[in-house]
Amino acid sequence: MATPLQYALIFLLWAMMAVIYAPLIPAALTLISPALSLTHWQALFADPQLPQALLATLVSTTIAAVGALLIALLVIVALWPGPKWQRMCARLPWLLAIPHVAFATSALLILLTEGLLYDYFPYFTPPMDKLGIGLGLTLAVKESAFLLWILAAVLSEKRLLQQLIVLDSLGYKPLAMPELAAVALRRVCVSNGDAGDCRLVAVGRGCGDYSWAR
Repeated sequence: MATPLQYALIFLLWAMMAVIYAPLIPAALTLISPALSLTHWQALFADPQLPQALLATLVSTTIAAVGALLIALLVIVALWPGPKWQRMCARLPWLLAIPHVAFATSALLILLTEGLLYDYFPYFTPPMDKLGIGLGLTLAVKESAFLLWILAAVLSEKRLLQQLIVLDSLGYKPLAMPELAAVALRRVCVSNGDAGDCRLVAVGRGCGDYSWAR
């Protein structure tokens, strides 16, 4: 049963959260109220810049998501497992402690057409980035630390390390992991009486067929 002191602490925590988030309520109402107006929606769809904005959003988001995943996978292929991976995991909280909004903003202020870099080197000025490719690359670098944090927790399982040892003994190297991942996506389970048999059908070049009894 909760003691009166626990009730007091819970009430104090809720009061602190209310003090922190209460000023956001008027701001949220200010943001939501224009969305309730049909005139604003008509003005949005009539804006000729809307298709370009949607395309830039789609391109930058795709580059950010795919790029962050590729960066994280490349780091894993290069370092895991081994002492370098352990050192990287020990330093990973430092990357997460970086104010990511400040990192993205500072990178954009340096690399934008009107940024600091092009003030000193104007002949390096690139063409107008209408698709948001630079923004997507910046976000990919920024978000890769979060993906590494999640994947590091998954890779800490002993079962994965044991499987890697088996694969290494069969001659597979880390660079073959993408091909093995494609193979794993084509797992076909075949019923064999009371016992199930799951056959792994290889679709990559140079991979054989493997079967394990369940």
